[in-house]
Amino acid sequence: MSTKGSPQLCIDGFPFTRHIVKEDTIYWRCIQFRALRCPARHRQRRSTGALEVVWAKHNHGILERRKRGTLRDILLQRKRMNQKFAPSEVKPQPTTSAENDKPIPEETYAAEYLLAELEDFVLKND
Repeated sequence: MSTKGSPQLCIDGFPFTRHIVKEDTIYWRCIQFRALRCPARHRQRRSTGALEVVWAKHNHGILERRKRGTLRDILLQRKRMNQKFAPSEVKPQPTTSAENDKPIPEETYAAEYLLAELEDFVLKND
């Protein structure tokens, strides 16, 4: 039985779910039909229970269930990668004053630049 209550059949490690039930025939299809468009199908005679291959080839290997918590780790890793490579939205401050085109002292420039970067960081993380 699947987690949603439908009957399942396991053939060579591949799970199949019941697709159609006709008079004397049950059609089974691979559970990866929707996700991966897997064409594998089997047909079972209700009277004899004999299993016939309709289409044997899967377009994927045997899929194993992820361990609990691994999805959270994958999502955190993606989030870190996006933050690491995201372009900085802080615009560099001009190095000369607009009034007389004299260079701004380096300490003042660095303080203004870092302050703007810190404010953007705080606003994003609140």
